[in-house]
Amino acid sequence: MSLESSVSFWDWLSFRLVTWGAILASLGGISSIMFCQYNHQLVVLTERHDREDKQANERAIADAGARAAEAEARTAQANLEIARLTTPRQLSPDQQQHIVSALKAFAPQKFSLAVSPETEPLNLLANLKNLLLLSGWIQTPPTGFGDIAIGDAASAIGNGVIPRFASSAIPRTREAATALAAALNAQGIESKVESDPRVHDPSEINLLVGSKPIWR
Repeated sequence: MSLESSVSFWDWLSFRLVTWGAILASLGGISSIMFCQYNHQLVVLTERHDREDKQANERAIADAGARAAEAEARTAQANLEIARLTTPRQLSPDQQQHIVSALKAFAPQKFSLAVSPETEPLNLLANLKNLLLLSGWIQTPPTGFGDIAIGDAASAIGNGVIPRFASSAIPRTREAATALAAALNAQGIESKVESDPRVHDPSEINLLVGSKPIWR
């Protein structure tokens, strides 16, 4: 091999080595860039996944808290309803005075009594009878409600407190019955007026004290 040929060979080899070196360096740079991009994407995905997990956990905690609060509210409402159903109907001295004040304007309204044969209605009947008498109303014996009596009241079945009057009742009697129901409702005793064919006297109110209503 001539010197000139040897030089050419080494030049060619050097060029190849430099070329391959540049290619490898480029590949290394590209690989490094791709790795950095991949790593960045991985970090982004991981952070997004962590955020979604955190948000899901927060929603779950919030939902659980809302359900717990709702359950507590339902329990509290149920307890109130149980207390309403089981607590006897009673009137404080102040409430009684309000009722008497509302009814005195209708004295001497005639009234008779009817009651469900249970302890709670009987106790309330005694209270209401006393309030009507204090209001100047006049008690009369119940007629037209059968032969079974409990004290001075006819035995009856019903719910709530119902001032009843004849279909032919005079206007003042109707007004007195309405005022009585309104006065009782204002003090938390559920009451409504009714026309009843068994009441014959157009100037009389028959006051039925029935069982404590289950449904409002």
